[in-house]
Amino acid sequence: MSLLVFTVLGACAMVIAYAFNVAGPVCAILFLGGVFTGALLRVSQPIIDWLTRP
Repeated sequence: MSLLVFTVLGACAMVIAYAFNVAGPVCAILFLGGVFTGALLRVSQPIIDWLTRP
């Protein structure tokens, strides 16, 4: 679910940046930054849970 949320947030950032006339590759980097942030949180969740367990 969180990966979907970060994908939508990345797409929103890309569309907003494109509306402000930012170059295409920068918009793509914003989108991929959102997607990879969501993926990184998804992959690292077991490690975070292991470190923060009571």
